[in-house]
Amino acid sequence: MIEQLFPVEKSTVDLTASNFQANRQAWEPVLQEFDSYLKDVSSEGDEASTLRHQTRHQLLPRDRIALLLDADSPFLELGCFAGFRVSGSNSCANIIAGIGLVRVEELGMK
Repeated sequence: MIEQLFPVEKSTVDLTASNFQANRQAWEPVLQEFDSYLKDVSSEGDEASTLRHQTRHQLLPRDRIALLLDADSPFLELGCFAGFRVSGSNSCANIIAGIGLVRVEELGMK
């Protein structure tokens, strides 16, 4: 289903080549830092807010989005770094926007 919309192309990159390994090693700290920032900005608020939602049996925003999307649909979140490192700004500028599949139709949501 998703493969029809987004066909997978065979890569010609040699994963065993020394220059690939050197590039991968050089990029590793950058990617770890990016993943750390991504985890921070995609948090669902502080622990107290998250716990308050859960004790009220409310779904967190990203959990609601996951229920809307097709089971095997990827979700490309857009703007997750909006407001990043801006004084007084909340993570993601309090907006979750992205592209996913609902009934195999491409859908943008915010």
